[in-house]
Amino acid sequence: MWNRLASQPPACRSGLAAILLIAAAAALVFACSGAAVKPEQRIPLAADAPYASEVKTTDYSMEYELVYKPAGASGGGTLQFNGKLVPRRGLDSMTIWINFLDAEGKTIGSKTLYSPGAGRGAARTSLEQTFEVPPDAVSVAFTHIAREKRPILLD
Repeated sequence: MWNRLASQPPACRSGLAAILLIAAAAALVFACSGAAVKPEQRIPLAADAPYASEVKTTDYSMEYELVYKPAGASGGGTLQFNGKLVPRRGLDSMTIWINFLDAEGKTIGSKTLYSPGAGRGAARTSLEQTFEVPPDAVSVAFTHIAREKRPILLD
C-alpha cells in the first residue's frame, strides 16, 4: 500500500494528507465535545471586564484579550477576541479552536479561531473575531492540532 501511495503524484499525496488531517481534527473535536477541561485551563467569562493573558504550547504562543458582553438573563452573549499568534517554525498546518464550557467545565460548543488551511503553513498573525456565546457557557478554553512539514520518504 505504501509503495502505491509513494508512486502517486505529489498533489495526490498532499490531498490525501489534507483529508486525513481534517478527519483527525474532526475526530478530536468530536471526542472532546462534552469532555471536562481541567480547572487551571478554564478562562472565566466576566461580564464587560477585559481579560488579558497569554497561552504557550509547544506549537504556538498567543497573547490575547477577551471581552464578554452578556445578552441578558437568558445567558449567552458575544465574546470579542483580539490576539497575536506566534506559531513555531516548521508547521505545515495548524488549527486553533476556542471552546465554550459549562459550569462543570464540559465543552458545549467550539468555534475555529485560526485555520489557514492544509499546506499553507502557520504564520504570525493578528486575530480579531467576535463569537456568539452559548447560553450555558461560563468559561472558555483553547485546543489545537498542528502538523509539521515533513517530506514523504520513498523506499
